[in-house]
Amino acid sequence: TRNEPIEGANLNRAFPGKPTGDFTSRLANAIMGVAQQQDFVIDLHTFSRQSPFLVGFAADTSGVLTPAVQKLISLLQPDIVWKVQEKKGDDRRFAGSFDGSLTAAGIPSVFIEMPNYQMISPALIDRITQSIITTCNGFLNLTVAPSNVQLLTAQYLYADAAGLFAPAVNLLDTVTA
Repeated sequence: TRNEPIEGANLNRAFPGKPTGDFTSRLANAIMGVAQQQDFVIDLHTFSRQSPFLVGFAADTSGVLTPAVQKLISLLQPDIVWKVQEKKGDDRRFAGSFDGSLTAAGIPSVFIEMPNYQMISPALIDRITQSIITTCNGFLNLTVAPSNVQLLTAQYLYADAAGLFAPAVNLLDTVTA
């Protein structure tokens, strides 16, 4: 869960944590300790919106997709890939995330954003489950050629007034103007 149970703090903004201090910081530190012993990490999240199979990664300061993260993405086979850069623009609001700290520590990781439990379909659950199994079975033994995944970065739009928003295109449609 995003909010840890003792203090209610957002755990996903407390990484890499510290061995001393408040409970949230110590918990984040303990989780990082476990993660540092792994070959890779897949971090499961729920998204506030309905979405296709979305995998994201925290890019390092160069913004480059590492071969190990490329391998994870290729094995998972998502519909879209979200590139987050915690040190740039609006993505700064993700500072202290688990995935950003994993990237900084050199641990290959991705996050999967799933629709919340009221909106996720059994078919998407099956697809994500099979993708994770494929990744776990193939990561260490498979050389994966780079795939043509579409990398997306978030662009936030702000308005001076409130109102209704009617999208002119559907999710994953090409925007031409």
